[in-house]
Amino acid sequence: MPKLINLHHPYELSFIKDANSFLLFAKNALRIIDKKGCHIKRDGILLPVRWSISKQTWVVDRGTDLQRDIEGIDLDNVDRFIKKDNPLYEASKVILKDLKHNDKFKELSKSIRLDKNTTKFIAFEYVSAKEVYPIGVYQRPKSKKREGAETRVNSYSLLIDDSDAILGELSSTSNIFKSQKRVKLNKSYHDVYKDFKNQIINKTFSFSLKDGLSKVQIDLSRELDVNVCFNKNKNINKHTRNTLKTKQTKNTHLNDKEKKDIIILSLCVELGKFIKQELNIEDVEGVVFNDGKYLIKITGEKLLEDKISYNTTKSLTNNNSYPLLPGVF
Repeated sequence: MPKLINLHHPYELSFIKDANSFLLFAKNALRIIDKKGCHIKRDGILLPVRWSISKQTWVVDRGTDLQRDIEGIDLDNVDRFIKKDNPLYEASKVILKDLKHNDKFKELSKSIRLDKNTTKFIAFEYVSAKEVYPIGVYQRPKSKKREGAETRVNSYSLLIDDSDAILGELSSTSNIFKSQKRVKLNKSYHDVYKDFKNQIINKTFSFSLKDGLSKVQIDLSRELDVNVCFNKNKNINKHTRNTLKTKQTKNTHLNDKEKKDIIILSLCVELGKFIKQELNIEDVEGVVFNDGKYLIKITGEKLLEDKISYNTTKSLTNNNSYPLLPGVF
């Protein structure tokens, strides 16, 4: 199932090729957060909702070419596609039930032409039945079977509006919708960047090897001094995350490629921890901001957790009716 909204971790950005380019990225990220602000990223489920002209109701639409999404999942047929013990089941039920009789939301949707242009959708982040965050108005990309925004092949949805104004209006239409205002640094990004750099140059990691006796040290100060070059194809997999998280490896040694992946991952984690501390939001997953080209997600230690995957045992009635998995983004 494709991701409708593509959020990039720093290590996924092709222009971050070495330590210097990472530091430049970090400084620019802090500048954007200082000047324009960023949105808080909570540990929730992405739910894209649009208006269905044929059904005359709100539907969940993951943007695929399957008939399930072309028609949309409405309040009356959620059970057909999603298991009740799947977190997406409750999310869909709660939001669609609220919207069914939400006249304020319907009127607002008309002002942004959601009732006429069904390629547009509202993205919600579902945290709980009493805590749902509208995160923006998007337009899905054009595909072989569906209309949409003219973007490059295999692209993601186009962000239309995630301003404080529109998110405030959307959140005001229901008690369960919560405001999602941007947060900013409380001091100059120049000073904050200096603090970040001073913090990471004092970081040293020691990793125990398979024999339990030998150790390998990675000194971030040294790696920054020599401007370590990262792997062209960064492989930030479960093994890399676990190695940094536990400070142990099942291997007898760490090769140069593994070290470089650990270094870029550790820099991303340290940047996330630092930003959340500066914004006093340590209890959330991270932050999201737009750098003009990409939507960037910076999370800190959340990067070291295994990605959540939910399975379903719903039977398939045909090739166009695949059960739905939650969108973790």
